[in-house]
Amino acid sequence: YAEDHIASSVNRMIASIHSFHLQISIAHPEIKDVSLLIHGMKSSKHLPVYLSVDEVKKVFSSFQDNQIDQYNKTILVVLYSCGLRVSELCELKLNDVHLAEGILKVKGKGDKERVIPISSYCISQMKYYLDSIRSVWDVKNVSYFFVNRLDRRCTRQYVHLMIKNKVNELNLNPKISAHSFRHSFATHLLDGDADLRIVQELLGHSNIQTTQIYTHIQDQRLTSVYDRCFQKIEKPKEE
Repeated sequence: YAEDHIASSVNRMIASIHSFHLQISIAHPEIKDVSLLIHGMKSSKHLPVYLSVDEVKKVFSSFQDNQIDQYNKTILVVLYSCGLRVSELCELKLNDVHLAEGILKVKGKGDKERVIPISSYCISQMKYYLDSIRSVWDVKNVSYFFVNRLDRRCTRQYVHLMIKNKVNELNLNPKISAHSFRHSFATHLLDGDADLRIVQELLGHSNIQTTQIYTHIQDQRLTSVYDRCFQKIEKPKEE
């Protein structure tokens, strides 16, 4: 039975069984808790899907010079450059964006606020969107930063569909999602020797263990490079 389910699902079932038997043993001490003999499965670590630097450049350079394309480009530039969750991007308000100071104020999970620096490239793209697109669409009395020409704020569904279409258009890994841009942000920061604690703060992770998944990506790539190099060295000479 367990072989038909992933480890996390089996462990949730086992946790329910443990909880059930614990309640019985508390109410009836004479009944032994037989569930103590049941042990959970080791969960496999699924490394997040991310884009290479070249793939990010490919995505950004693929947009045309029209309002809709530049609106979409700004969304992806902010997702990647600031490492935002899609929900955080959609909830971003105009008064959260401080381009002169080069920072965003974001409310993450649990209404925890964090301050994120904005790259010069991202600032330039955001200014272009504000001056040449948002103002032209004549959006009135809407406090959200990302608003379409119908006076409606950007939705998560819109972002997910837009990315899916772009991934198909460029023939990229079909597993790439909106969250992949956040993963790419973290991975590329660590590649640039950023401190893990700094990355944790920028991502808004309450637990450092959540951020450490990105060190597994680096370990995996290091092992891959190591193996390729030594395969060449250890390859026997042809006689």
